[in-house]
Amino acid sequence: MMAAIEVWLARATKRLSIDSADQVRREIADHFESAREVSIQNGASPEAADRAALASLGDPKKANREYRRALVTAAEARILNQVNWEAQAVRRRTSRWVLRALPALALCAAWFAFSEGRPMTGRGMLAVAVVIVFVAAAPTFPIYTPSRARAYRRVKWLGFLVAIALIVIPPTRILLVTCLAYQVYREWMRTSLRRKLAVGDWPKQLYL
Repeated sequence: MMAAIEVWLARATKRLSIDSADQVRREIADHFESAREVSIQNGASPEAADRAALASLGDPKKANREYRRALVTAAEARILNQVNWEAQAVRRRTSRWVLRALPALALCAAWFAFSEGRPMTGRGMLAVAVVIVFVAAAPTFPIYTPSRARAYRRVKWLGFLVAIALIVIPPTRILLVTCLAYQVYREWMRTSLRRKLAVGDWPKQLYL
């Protein structure tokens, strides 16, 4: 019976994070023991009680789908670890100064390119400045509430569209779109984490 339970748990906890899988294992162990005791109290033999308790757990694949909707998955845990690392890096004073200076440097490069009669290069540097603002400098912004976070994300994606529009050279535009595709993936994962975690547990990067 223990082997059967382990098989059920392996299927039910597939693609969950380690912490989520441990939580499921504890809950299932309690549920199994409770169901087993009820069956025994109703006159079932220990073997029959084990089978009834296992059957009460239901389909492990269906359970896994439900768990992945409610609990942190392994992929989301990796994103969460990454944003926690990013938040720690941004707390350093030197890092904050550098991140805020990068967009200004890109804007200066754009102004220089336009003044030298190179509009295509200037537009490209403007696009770089826009992307840097939202990808690198944003963690230093005072965004600590869900309402500010929603407003910021609307502006961010509008800024990304502006950056794409500024790019004239097709290969460069394709490169930018490819890079932003990863940002779309990260945003999708962060949206799922925002839904699963209490606001008080959000690291700074989940507001962005």
